[in-house]
Amino acid sequence: MTWVTITGAGTTTATKFHGDVMNKINDMFGGVDITDTVSINVNVTWAFAGLTTLTGGADLVGANADNIQNLIHDLSTATSAINFAGDELQEISIVANTTFIGTGYATGKSKVIKITTDGTLRTLAFPAGWVFVGAKPADQAATKEGILSLTCFTGAEAGVIASYAVEE
Repeated sequence: MTWVTITGAGTTTATKFHGDVMNKINDMFGGVDITDTVSINVNVTWAFAGLTTLTGGADLVGANADNIQNLIHDLSTATSAINFAGDELQEISIVANTTFIGTGYATGKSKVIKITTDGTLRTLAFPAGWVFVGAKPADQAATKEGILSLTCFTGAEAGVIASYAVEE
């Protein structure tokens, strides 16, 4: 393995290359001594077979992600304070009457929350601006599981469209 520093467009990036790749770079630039610092402008397209982990996030502003076969969400525990900046898939176990509030509203954000009640019927209250498709629930029966789906169509409380269903 060889380290090479490629400088271009005012930035410097240290990249670790396999020896075969270094030989190809050497061939491309007519026998450049790759032990020296080389300043070049290069457009590189990398293809990775079997890429399974992307850390840190990917910002696709102005681009589309298509042909996704499976999108697997992290599952986290929610509180009655629903932050749209958090995980999209959440669950909450309620043991008291519950008033939900929302934060982190942003266009395109969504949440799916599994609500599980303890052995008592629990009342539910939601932000006044949320618009429910179908009936807005007033409560959830004892020992039931419900699904609350929320989608932000604007960056404000009034831009949230909600739907709810509970098991029979």
